[in-house]
Amino acid sequence: MRSSADADLFEVLDQGSEYIDAAGRSPSSCFAALFRFARPVVAAVNGHAIAGGCILANACDYRIGAAGEHRIGVTELAVGVPFPTWALEIMRFAVPGGTLQELVVLGRTYPPERALSKGLLEEVVEPEALMERAREIAVRLASVPPQTFELTKRALRAPTEALIAARAAGDDDRVRAMWDSDEVRRSIRAFLIKVFGSDTRSGQ
Repeated sequence: MRSSADADLFEVLDQGSEYIDAAGRSPSSCFAALFRFARPVVAAVNGHAIAGGCILANACDYRIGAAGEHRIGVTELAVGVPFPTWALEIMRFAVPGGTLQELVVLGRTYPPERALSKGLLEEVVEPEALMERAREIAVRLASVPPQTFELTKRALRAPTEALIAARAAGDDDRVRAMWDSDEVRRSIRAFLIKVFGSDTRSGQ
């Protein structure tokens, strides 16, 4: 996983509802497919993993980061946008409860070593060792009989699936409406101007 985020905030402002509808469906489907995948999945994070990128990593069974200056975290509330149900519940599943509120509410991002202490990664290795270490873990997990692994993984994740099933329909309709609201657009615009100096891609 090289640098990864999620929705293109410039496109949210430029295209509005059309982009929001497409962007809202696609990440949640991807999060769900990865979280439910029956076989072992190891995340090898060698660049920024922000917002949706962080959630993708947390949907995996094991997360390894390369040491460096890149950042990991969920910035939705810092931008002023709400979390879809799948995104928030994956974070709740993967991150220790004592740090979840800090990560979500403050919207901070962390370098790999700090992300390790926050429960966003299981290991940090030197960049040149990242893929070999990821392969080692993948081979170890793949040595478990497939049905045994699948049954155990499904049982571990069943409470999260139940929460999502109970909440997703109503909550995600609200999330979509909020993304398309004037209030959230103003917040996105302010964030882009603060970070990039412009709320249009051509003005960067």
